[in-house]
Amino acid sequence: MRAIIKTSISPQEIKDIAKGLNLSIKILGKEEIRIITLWKIEIEGEERKIKAFMKKLRMARAGG
Repeated sequence: MRAIIKTSISPQEIKDIAKGLNLSIKILGKEEIRIITLWKIEIEGEERKIKAFMKKLRMARAGG
């Protein structure tokens, strides 16, 4: 399965969150919107691992 997300989270932080989930992370580019940088990131791997990554990402950004 493959997912593409746009996020203001740095690529290094994305890789740290994905650590241990055996996912392929590719930086597809970045977009500047005023003072915010949005990274376009492709995540590839098993569906359940991508779902686990997305849950970890939400928790990391929510302070959980």
